[in-house]
Amino acid sequence: MSINNSSLIGGFQAGYNWQIGQWVLGLEQDYQFTGLKQTATFAAPAGLFLAGDSLAVKTDYLAATRAKIGMAWDRALIYAAGGLETGEFDVTSTYVARGAGGSPVLGFTDSNKLHFGFNVGAGIDYAVTNNVFIGVEYRYLDLGKQTYNLGAFTPAGGAAQTVSSSVGLTASEVTARLNFKLGGLGLFGM
Repeated sequence: MSINNSSLIGGFQAGYNWQIGQWVLGLEQDYQFTGLKQTATFAAPAGLFLAGDSLAVKTDYLAATRAKIGMAWDRALIYAAGGLETGEFDVTSTYVARGAGGSPVLGFTDSNKLHFGFNVGAGIDYAVTNNVFIGVEYRYLDLGKQTYNLGAFTPAGGAAQTVSSSVGLTASEVTARLNFKLGGLGLFGM
């Protein structure tokens, strides 16, 4: 089963940039909270699955720790970045009743499983003022696959069947960014 989805994601980031001539080096950490959820329901029997059986994957959050290198021109910064990507997933299965001698309606959840992977991307930031920056960034991420235990059911007149599924995430993101330079705002004694 292949699942495709799009979703709105929001979050926050913190980081630090060092400028050496035109070159800029930086470190960033970001957290993204997401409503990304996809449910697939069988419309017709398929193998041991019956019409009405469903599988759902929910992404709780994504986080990235990244290094950045770029070049500054006047008030603009063009950069490339990449690093570690993590994410937490919940996978749920629901099975309809299997008839006489079979399982009743059942539901299982394998939750809070942490995935580790990578991200790479590029973007442009523009300094609207000395302390406020806007930008846009493209990012590709790959969180690899893990196996989720989705319980078991007993078909009518059959032996118990254990269900598992391999779940992963690869995604392309386009992100709008709004950053504030804290040192320039007189915060934290800077």
